Amino acid sequence: MKTPFSDLPVRVLIYREDNDFVAHALEMDLLGYGKTEKAAKKALDEAIAAQIAFADSKERPAMVFSPAPRDIFKRWEAAQQAQIRGLSSRDQLTSLTARATVTSIASENIPTVSKPRTPAPRAKVA
Repeated sequence: MKTPFSDLPVRVLIYREDNDFVAHALEMDLLGYGKTEKAAKKALDEAIAAQIAFADSKERPAMVFSPAPRDIFKRWEAAQQAQIRGLSSRDQLTSLTARATVTSIASENIPTVSKPRTPAPRAKVA
């Protein structure tokens, strides 16, 4: 039985790590890296779509969700609160600027993963 997936909002924390941007999906603990925020978010969108397609191919929708560590959720909350107040967010642990955002994967953008075919039983030769 195929499980239908619809649009899926995912909270994302975007921050710098060395010379790259990182887009970290909170609900799925998936990461996307890039030289720009846009590239990191695009890489994350692709990782999310692949994870959803894999879970769908296994007919196990629960495989989609694997929450990020609690400290990532706390950093996202702090960045969101700072944005609401119109302030710049600084991650106190690593001194990196962080930004909270949400991405949504549309069901039509999820690739189809085909299941491996089970070979047909061979007829016994007498």
